Amino acid sequence: MITARFITGFCLLVLVFETGCDQLSSTVQKSKEGDILLATVESRKLFYSDIDAMISASSVQDSLAQQNAIIEAWLVRNVVLNEAEKNFPPDLDIDKLIDDYRSSLILHNYRQLLIEKDLDTTITAAQEEEYYNVNKEQYLLAEPICKARIVKIPDKSRRIEGFYRNWQRNDTANVNAYISENAVFDLNMEDEWHTIDHFLSFLPENKFKKRDFSKKGDVQKHDGSLEYFIKVTEYKEKNEIPPLSYVRDQMKKVIINSRKKDLLEQIEKKLYQNYLTSNKIKVFKMN
Repeated sequence: MITARFITGFCLLVLVFETGCDQLSSTVQKSKEGDILLATVESRKLFYSDIDAMISASSVQDSLAQQNAIIEAWLVRNVVLNEAEKNFPPDLDIDKLIDDYRSSLILHNYRQLLIEKDLDTTITAAQEEEYYNVNKEQYLLAEPICKARIVKIPDKSRRIEGFYRNWQRNDTANVNAYISENAVFDLNMEDEWHTIDHFLSFLPENKFKKRDFSKKGDVQKHDGSLEYFIKVTEYKEKNEIPPLSYVRDQMKKVIINSRKKDLLEQIEKKLYQNYLTSNKIKVFKMN
């Protein structure tokens, strides 16, 4: 049944076509089922029923804009497809390509089902350690990394010189108490490895450089109305072996992918043997 929404939308759509869409005919045509023809590219036809479900806008204006965009996209796609078919290589076996693609999709989806059913994704700390010790030289650092803390404190804060002395002495209790009371920013990554660029992203470009993070130690700089305090607790150069914690996620992906490969090989071999023993496979020798 043609709804009031359909009629209203279509009448407005026709009006838009008549006034501003040169590519489309403003003549309303109907199919045998009463559907409305919106556009054609030679023998290809686009009916309203083809796009009705795609319209999600709430207002009439937005709905029309969405319809126009869908129709234009359909026209462009089918113009190119039309030309592609005209210039289709005569020696290209499209049926074989479709069959190969279909087979690949079926195999891929079936293998995913097999993996989801039987793959063990648990990686123990001992397995991580073992893999790391054997393969750590494959993960040499592409850039320096460090552990650090960045604190920003208003330069008018009281006892800021005393805070910096405690900061340099690693007086954690007094440092944390002062930061809690006065700091406007505290990035504490003394237990996490990150690239120097990651830390620099929190600092003024004109004031801080990579060399400020290139060794263990403390840095204090002033910029604007803030005092910046940096503490680098650990540092590793480019091309050094990274710590396990820094490459843990990469290693897990490699371990899981290796398990997937091994599992699929085992399953496929077992299936193959089952088919052999069940006489479901026959090989015919050529004379």
